[in-house]
Amino acid sequence: MIQRYVRAFWKALRMTLRGETIAGTSLRQPRLHEWLRAGVRCVDAVHAAQDRTGIALEERRALTLRIDKRDISLETTLQTIRHHLTTEYPYMLKHYTRFSVMAIQASNLNDQYLATRFAEADILPSSVRDALATLRDHLAAIPPADDDTADASVRD
Repeated sequence: MIQRYVRAFWKALRMTLRGETIAGTSLRQPRLHEWLRAGVRCVDAVHAAQDRTGIALEERRALTLRIDKRDISLETTLQTIRHHLTTEYPYMLKHYTRFSVMAIQASNLNDQYLATRFAEADILPSSVRDALATLRDHLAAIPPADDDTADASVRD
């Protein structure tokens, strides 16, 4: 068993010394992956706008709106959107089925709705609302699915 690890180590070392890399597999739905990365940057921009205006973390948690008969904080909303962009959606793309993109689009509508409600809220400084409007616009610009009909490995 240890011999297997030793062989892998030496092979990795030889490849590193030669400047070689392991050929990666191409990502399914590459436009969606880029959209996910850009979405995380938009969430970071909202946090940066909050930092510039001097809103502390406790104040961020206290910034709540009543949306659909429940109180929700801006911080929870941003954490949820980030979680979807960094964990849930990539997982769905990694374990791809023909319904993965549709599920991402459906979940994204809720995130977009929450970002819209906060972008329109008068309780926030204008710079934070502008960053939220950018996030909302980004979420609304989700790219359509790439054609996967040629890929026979797509599961039902």
